[in-house]
Amino acid sequence: MATIDQEPLVPAAIYLSNVRKSPSDRRAVELADKITQILIEQVMDKNHKKAKKAVPSDDKPRCGLCGKTKNLTKTECCDTWICDDEDKYVMFSYARNSCYRNHRRFTLCGYHHVEEHPGHWKDCQTCRDSFETEMYVWYGTNEYNFEKLENPPAFEPTLCSECGAVIVLSQDSYSTLGDKNWCEKCSDKRLRSKN
Repeated sequence: MATIDQEPLVPAAIYLSNVRKSPSDRRAVELADKITQILIEQVMDKNHKKAKKAVPSDDKPRCGLCGKTKNLTKTECCDTWICDDEDKYVMFSYARNSCYRNHRRFTLCGYHHVEEHPGHWKDCQTCRDSFETEMYVWYGTNEYNFEKLENPPAFEPTLCSECGAVIVLSQDSYSTLGDKNWCEKCSDKRLRSKN
């Protein structure tokens, strides 16, 4: 099966985009829906495989993300044990080495709390409306969550406006202007052509 970062999926994503523009062929639309589902499954599968499960072997509190038992605190958002390690993050390094920071910055649970939305994050329409669907799904299903978003909404892949390559918003480098997106390669070409 093709994965998100494999080249064979790019033509399929371009095809999907074209089919959606003129859905006259029922079989083509069904194929487009299947491709979309594969993309969603790939993103979710990748996120779930990366997630580390804490396996309690005793009654000690453990970090819900990495399983460590030392230097813990509870999250402000969901009152779950987590490493008290945000001080290890070096500004502008974009490192993902802090369990506490990762949960606070890269989950709907953390976002919901920081933005002071009422109710539970899984039911919050304000959270849902705050992100493109692809990013909403990633924030709700990635490895930094203690609780995953059940039944995440389907989304169409983001494609480079120039070459049609699939851009995985949560992982890839890209640039945006208005409603257009460019992959890293095409962004570089555009910047070089301006000089």
